[in-house]
Amino acid sequence: MPLGVKGFVKGASGNPGGRPKQVTALLKKFRKEGKPNLAFLISVRDDATHDVRARVKAVELMLAYGLGAPPKTVDQDAQATIQTALKSLTADELRQLARRPIEAPPDEPKPH
Repeated sequence: MPLGVKGFVKGASGNPGGRPKQVTALLKKFRKEGKPNLAFLISVRDDATHDVRARVKAVELMLAYGLGAPPKTVDQDAQATIQTALKSLTADELRQLARRPIEAPPDEPKPH
């Protein structure tokens, strides 16, 4: 049979057995336990005696898992500039760059 895109046979399932039963059971269990976990996050968020960082983290988790994490974006202009600069380098220059240690940008504090 001829292979299609990325090695799959056209018209055939890429996962004919479906999701493994253990994974399905685990997901079902997590969904059941989701309400108490959400209640805990809400209690942390609403309790002023908790550290503000814990309260913010609770909100972040609720948003990330409730709405989905925000999409990762790439500055297209910056990416094009970098690609153009890399294409202009010779193989030897690229090897030299690969050997150099990564340094923090001047406006960022260096890690301890």
